[in-house]
Amino acid sequence: MVNSVTTQNQVVNQLNQSSGVVDNSVKDIGKDAFLKLLVAQLKNQDPLEPKDQGAFAVDLAQFTQVEQLSEINKKIGGSDSGISGLASYLGHNVVIDGDKVEVNAGNGGSLQVDLPVEAEGLKVNLMDENGEIVKSLSFEGMEAGKHFIDLEDLDLDNGSYSFGVKAVTSAGNEVTAAAKLAGTVTGFIPGATQTLLLGNREITVDKILEVGISK
Repeated sequence: MVNSVTTQNQVVNQLNQSSGVVDNSVKDIGKDAFLKLLVAQLKNQDPLEPKDQGAFAVDLAQFTQVEQLSEINKKIGGSDSGISGLASYLGHNVVIDGDKVEVNAGNGGSLQVDLPVEAEGLKVNLMDENGEIVKSLSFEGMEAGKHFIDLEDLDLDNGSYSFGVKAVTSAGNEVTAAAKLAGTVTGFIPGATQTLLLGNREITVDKILEVGISK
């Protein structure tokens, strides 16, 4: 299963497109600026063609998700070691530091793949300690950008495997795509060391590079 990462820029772009009061040079906004932008949009909208209520609800929902991620990202590298801090990661996708996929009972967690261009085909290779490819997974039709790829039902022995990702464009050109370890936080272990569970894998909070919204 492949999931795209939602970003705050999507929310900003939607509001920029529907309101004429925003400077297009603005790329990143905070909570207060967002709310001011929303109020300005409502004040200046055409009364004969008001903003669609469905789109308005989507904007607010996305803003709520971005706000939650903002609070979580503040904890990365921070000093909050309480249960509430660990619990805030539950259900979220995280990208972690590491170069080995840990396979347990056929599950290798996930990879976050960043495609520089649209790919007609994508291949994920898993290699053993000798660099020999022991498993290849193929995917089709992926847009440029970041995607989460689940490594499930792997017919491999339990252990650590290195990985590599190749993409093929519609023109047949092969492109190397950046890939990082990822997974969905399913639990945590409280204590002096902040530990999160990604399925059967345990990681410390300081290994987290990025937090994304799980879909």
